[in-house]
Amino acid sequence: MRNIQEIELNKRVQVKYQKYIKKFSEGFSIPEQKFIHHSVFGILSSKSCILRRMSQGLKERISLKKTSKRLSYHLPKEDLGSQLSDRVLRFQAGRVDKETIIIGDPGDIVKKYARKMEGLSSVRDGSTGVSGTGYNVLDVIAVQEGLDGALKIKPMVSDLYSSAMDEESFKTRFFDRVNDLQIYSNNKGIYTLDRGYDDKKVIAYLHHHNACFIIRSQGVRDLYYKGKRMSFSDVAKQVKVSYEYDGGGKRLLAGAVKVCIPVDPHPRKKHPTLVPVTLIVARYKGRKKLGGFFSLFCSFPHTDMLEEALIGKALRCYRIRWKIEEVYRHIKVDFKWESMRLMKYQSLKTLNALFLAALVFLYDLESMKLSFAQTYTALMLESKNKLKYLSKFIYYRISKVISYCFQFMKIYRKILYKNPQSLQLQLELT
Repeated sequence: MRNIQEIELNKRVQVKYQKYIKKFSEGFSIPEQKFIHHSVFGILSSKSCILRRMSQGLKERISLKKTSKRLSYHLPKEDLGSQLSDRVLRFQAGRVDKETIIIGDPGDIVKKYARKMEGLSSVRDGSTGVSGTGYNVLDVIAVQEGLDGALKIKPMVSDLYSSAMDEESFKTRFFDRVNDLQIYSNNKGIYTLDRGYDDKKVIAYLHHHNACFIIRSQGVRDLYYKGKRMSFSDVAKQVKVSYEYDGGGKRLLAGAVKVCIPVDPHPRKKHPTLVPVTLIVARYKGRKKLGGFFSLFCSFPHTDMLEEALIGKALRCYRIRWKIEEVYRHIKVDFKWESMRLMKYQSLKTLNALFLAALVFLYDLESMKLSFAQTYTALMLESKNKLKYLSKFIYYRISKVISYCFQFMKIYRKILYKNPQSLQLQLELT
């Protein structure tokens, strides 16, 4: 039996959810608003992206078959998912500041046994490194550091992509989202990307748009150092790793030099177009031996920093890049993200946009984690005194709490009238 504290907290969550869903569904038709509301509610309640389980999470009195059919009616609409994703991006980008770390990473939905799903294409499974069939996903999150030192994660983009169905390339999709982000955020944030984005076009695009960026280098391209073209390994040898930093429990030795990257498509151009960046070379320092080297390209335009501070900032931001991998693990384990199964490609894209909207609400509840811990201690903490756990990746626990809370909520409650004289269930004006 629930106590008063649980009931009051449930009311706060319900009010927050109603305000949130109203903000993102305004402007759609009334049936579409109802569809968005019910779909997001079903995802959070059932912790699943499978349509049948979402329908079960709604707890409607009609048959499960009819509920599933009603939800599936709006999924094939072409503009619904894209409009919803754009609203989510506009809302999240408005909360970005100059120190926000924007992390982009290509994800994957592997459908190992699927044969008839529309748009199946070859993808690389990031978990195993083996190629298979499925869909690529462009994911972008923003990470901000809270006053308590905890990292607040804000999902921003989740675009399903199929090379068999979409005309534009995956890289073009990335450029489009970066352009939207810069417009909506007034060009704020630090783009932090893994070595897969060590590409001439990506570097040239970010530099041309005056974006702050940190990209891990693959260590294979030629660079210009002091006006002379040199191989990457020769330039790296010029870097003196004389600064020491905290690397998340380990020590890091690092150094930096100013270099230029040729970004022209033709490598033998006499007068190449050069992009100035800072090359950072670092390695872990163990008690007995040193670790291997890794390198970063970074650029902070219109920012004056000493070399030591610049290196420290770049290393700290890149270490936080791992948070997007934790988000992947969360949604694949907790919500069975890869279990989405719909025959039509457009329906999958719309369902993925709805899932993004659900994640935005869920991750935004990080501000209520202390209230959740006080009321639902068994779901949030290992024991009452271990509040330090709240500063870690707490979203697994929050998703459990929200799923539990939604079990006691009803989307709407109908009042049935047998005849005009039955007024006991309504107010009577006299």
